[in-house]
Amino acid sequence: MPSLASGACDAVGPAACAPGFAPSESGWGCAATITEVGCTGATRAAIGETSCVPVDDCDRAFPPKGATVVTDDASLAAALANAPAGATIALEAGTYRGFEVPRDMKIVGRCASKVTLKGGMRGVYVVDTRKVTVESLTVDGFEGGIVAAWGADVAAARVIVRNTQAPFVSGEAKLRITGSVVETTKPKTAALMAQTGGSIVFEDGEVRGHETIATAFEKDTDVTFRRSVARYEGSSAGATMFTVFGGAHVLVDESAVRFRMGTLAFTRRTLPTVDTMDGLAGGHLELRASHVRQSGAELDRPLTKISEGSRASLEGTTVEHQTVAAFMAGDPESRFDAKATVIRGLGQSGGMRNAVWALRGGTATIEGSAIVTAQGQALASTSEGSRLTLTRSLVTETHPSTEATAPEFGSSGIGLIVGHGAVASVQGSAIVYSRNFGVLVAAGGHGELAGTIIDGTRTGPEGNGGAALASVSAHVTMDHSLVRDSQDVAVVFVGGDGIVKRTRFVGNPVGVHLSEARIVEASAEPSTTSPGELVLFANVFEGTSTMVREAPYEAPLEPAPLGN
Repeated sequence: MPSLASGACDAVGPAACAPGFAPSESGWGCAATITEVGCTGATRAAIGETSCVPVDDCDRAFPPKGATVVTDDASLAAALANAPAGATIALEAGTYRGFEVPRDMKIVGRCASKVTLKGGMRGVYVVDTRKVTVESLTVDGFEGGIVAAWGADVAAARVIVRNTQAPFVSGEAKLRITGSVVETTKPKTAALMAQTGGSIVFEDGEVRGHETIATAFEKDTDVTFRRSVARYEGSSAGATMFTVFGGAHVLVDESAVRFRMGTLAFTRRTLPTVDTMDGLAGGHLELRASHVRQSGAELDRPLTKISEGSRASLEGTTVEHQTVAAFMAGDPESRFDAKATVIRGLGQSGGMRNAVWALRGGTATIEGSAIVTAQGQALASTSEGSRLTLTRSLVTETHPSTEATAPEFGSSGIGLIVGHGAVASVQGSAIVYSRNFGVLVAAGGHGELAGTIIDGTRTGPEGNGGAALASVSAHVTMDHSLVRDSQDVAVVFVGGDGIVKRTRFVGNPVGVHLSEARIVEASAEPSTTSPGELVLFANVFEGTSTMVREAPYEAPLEPAPLGN
């Protein structure tokens, strides 16, 4: 991005792509290198691999040395009953019933594609303070797949869990899954479920077909989805990839999440089916060095809804979407944070592709990031108590949308909109190539810009806008900034109060469009202003044909109501 501080172009977005990722073909952010062909059977997608890889090695030596070999349900039951703690039970090829592991033990199948646990309540059940390893088998058609509870410590590797209501479950227990696959023809399920202080780590695997990848509930509950791939190609608008409630935490780390319909995440304090749960904190969704892509369907709701004091934080992540907004912090204490991240709108249409909303007291902080090809309003901070902070970041190519404003206003393509008592602070950033306004502050909003570039603002399709900064019945300050090459006017000022100082204006046909206000040229650096005054101090205007144009500004500059 162009930077006034460095006098050069500074990097934004991920500093480097994680192993198995490469720079995106779009030029923005990183994309996971994975197979584009859906994997089936005993194969899985893997980060860094362009073809499906096998879940298991069916040619490896079997059975393990010292193992008790079983061939049917009767011999398995006997081995479970009589084997000492620390024993290994090896399952020969065949089909078995589910079982409970009574003590510390290792369960190994000949091969995941040749050993199947079929049907019933639970596939593998481990309770109490037992340490159990499960390897190389398939769990098919159970209510619970591999279930760890009440102090259990379970490691699963090279397993396939399919068509199971709750594939992996941890409650007050530890469950680690490596190199495995979860798939279903019953999509209305969560692949990974952790609650009441349980933890699940899913590494180097794939989840396919599930409407929810992971759900976590209650304090000290954690789910980690690491170096893994998730795909949902279904058509349910109710699909939500991650749900996080009641103080729980979900981490998506160096992973790829791809889906058509549905949303990325829903974070809140209470479960949707419970009216109140006093004392609980909101959930926390964290994405690190990952690639999220929602495409193929228009969605009229946020990709991620952050509510009831919850939090979503992104670092080094690339998000591509076709939703009305990628992230919404929608009430007091709810928070969105992004560092070194790219949020990119896909598939321009008549709809909206907003990037981040801070609404109803929510907070959004964006640092070192790029907001690319949004549609409608790239960033929005509206309603009393809401705050959005943009630092060392780039907002570029915000396209118009006919859904954002009243018909007589025309299509809006606004880099940043602030209104109704909300605050936005822009520091050391660049807002370029917006198709209407670079920044619009209206209806009692507070806009603070410093060390920022607003460049190349163009009019909308109906000839509307074309102003870098518009302040209407609001409060705005601009300091040490650059406003360049606006198609119409550098600053629109209608009522309210504002201070513009030490800013350079270059190549704007009109310097200031003034209405219901007056300009005050300050002889000393100003710190306050009065209603109806735009105070100017130590600014430079170059290539400006008309310094001040006084006339009514006809466009109804009122921030449009945003979604729920």
